Amino acid sequence: MNEIITGDNLKKGLAFSALVGIILALIVLVVIIIFLGLVKFSDIEQAINTVKDPSKWEVVSNLLFK
Repeated sequence: MNEIITGDNLKKGLAFSALVGIILALIVLVVIIIFLGLVKFSDIEQAINTVKDPSKWEVVSNLLFK
């Protein structure tokens, strides 16, 4: 592991890490777009209304924590 860090090795490392970062960012972006596509705004509004209604909270908690 006594590799000498030269400018060339450093550039390769930076290029590789930048490529990995770009790929990860694209994957995250695609996942967010798919999520927004599947979850329409009416569903989000319904979820917010569910959160505001305490009686529905009891139903959810009963389902989750049997």
